[in-house]
Amino acid sequence: MDWRNFEQQWFAQASRALSALAAANPEERLYGAAFHLFYSDGAKVLAPAFAANVESAVRVEAWGSTRYEPPEWKWDVIDEASAAMASQYEALTAEFVGHQDRSDAILNDHDHAIARVCRALTSAGRKGDIHRALPADFVAVIIEGQRREDEMRALVRASVDPQVLASLPELAEQA
Repeated sequence: MDWRNFEQQWFAQASRALSALAAANPEERLYGAAFHLFYSDGAKVLAPAFAANVESAVRVEAWGSTRYEPPEWKWDVIDEASAAMASQYEALTAEFVGHQDRSDAILNDHDHAIARVCRALTSAGRKGDIHRALPADFVAVIIEGQRREDEMRALVRASVDPQVLASLPELAEQA
């Protein structure tokens, strides 16, 4: 798998989606993006959902805040971003199926590639390189609630630079 190309394509698609959301919603403060709903079975690897949220959509429920709960976000699945990655996931599936002896390593490589995409999105978003309306505390993160808690925490830490994570206490609690 050409992970460098994979990451570049995900970065481009996610950036395009975030820029379009920021442009279409100038009255909103788009503070975060996340990858979630990772899926693979023995025969297929699908693109994770890409999500984004704005401050006005954050709610406080009895169980806690929805700030870092992508299934509860305004845009919980941005279909265009994931759909644009279909050919990359066809190639990943072919590698996954063709190398069942390495399937866990392939999925691990995928997780780390998505983590690097998150770090790149956070950096570009904070500098205004994605859209000038993204705030200086914008963050992109992997929040995969379908994994064991220790795996989920490791993915949050892998996808967010330690200094950025330290500046976001509510997200840091998840890590």
